[in-house]
Amino acid sequence: MSMEEFALIEQYYKEHFSQQEKWPADMLMHVDLQLLHHLDLLRDFHVITRGWSSRSEFSTHLTGLRNHYFNFVESRDKLTLYNEEYVVWLVPGYHKHISSTYAIVALNLPNELKLELIFVSTGIYNSSFIVLRVLEKLLLEIQENNDWFLKNII
Repeated sequence: MSMEEFALIEQYYKEHFSQQEKWPADMLMHVDLQLLHHLDLLRDFHVITRGWSSRSEFSTHLTGLRNHYFNFVESRDKLTLYNEEYVVWLVPGYHKHISSTYAIVALNLPNELKLELIFVSTGIYNSSFIVLRVLEKLLLEIQENNDWFLKNII
């Protein structure tokens, strides 16, 4: 991805997401026990309290994402992760006066970005481990849905 393309990603963020009141509320998911259960992450949530027994144990939990390698750029207000398929902004902030991390996920389509979802992790769910595992699982769900759509609809 060229610097011009990254500049377009930054411009898209500024136009659509630089202010939380611009975020579509109906797309905001809250990380909680129900979501962790739905994503089959409750075991992983337990791992936080006891730690991984080895590096290989962690690697066995990586998903089947086709391209799970991301470039990242850190700025004053967010961390931007991007590759050929996705753009993800991780934005620290506050939700109801509680320190939180927002994750905004968009499909990286030719000549446009398409918002897929936004989730927020607060309180005990606001750890880098949980945010990244939820992100990984949701990206996998997006990938599987898109693959199904391409196979069965188009």
